[in-house]
Amino acid sequence: MMKKSTYDVSHHSAVCGVTGDYYRISATYHIKRSIRVFLIILCCLLPGGVFAGSLINAGFISPDNVNLSIRDFLGFYASDNLQEKDNTLMYVLGVADATEGKTWCGYGQVDSITINHTVLAWLDRYSVKKPDARASVLIEEALVKNFPCQGTEPSVKIASRSSPILSLTPDALNLSGNDFFKFWVSGNQRDKLRAGVYLLGVEDATENKLWCGYALFKTLTLNELVY
Repeated sequence: MMKKSTYDVSHHSAVCGVTGDYYRISATYHIKRSIRVFLIILCCLLPGGVFAGSLINAGFISPDNVNLSIRDFLGFYASDNLQEKDNTLMYVLGVADATEGKTWCGYGQVDSITINHTVLAWLDRYSVKKPDARASVLIEEALVKNFPCQGTEPSVKIASRSSPILSLTPDALNLSGNDFFKFWVSGNQRDKLRAGVYLLGVEDATENKLWCGYALFKTLTLNELVY
């Protein structure tokens, strides 16, 4: 169990101020880098607590579906609605971006269609044996097994694009911090939802690895804190 912080209010405010400045400066960096640093800092600052779990929202994937299981992921993807399928694949993109160049390699040798086909086949393979397993764990496992690094060390990459992303789709590999935030605060509800599901994939993939876990939170949600 984490001990409650003994920092005084002025120190805590100073730390928060520095953290805020850091994120304004580093907004152009890859979302993987900024999320990683933020969650490590967050882990050290907040007291222990209980994260309020969320119910599955009417059969549609939501950024609130923390600790998403294989069963629920495949249930969302089974929708006849093509937009809902793409919404669900944004979770795969979040997991892939959070782990690419670290546990598997990567976007230089494979496209999004191949990634999604491989991941879906892998999840379907384990859907009977491990239906309640966290989807992000099996997604990362599929990527590691099928796209391992071959003779090179993994490396963290900076996002770069020749043209701006006009709409958020599962093809937006290596999503930058600027693009992610633009869609996350967008007035377009579809892009906003997809950005939230993408972040859910990042959170599920990195929980208890780069930050201290959903059990850390009481009333504030992780998404509000990242914002």
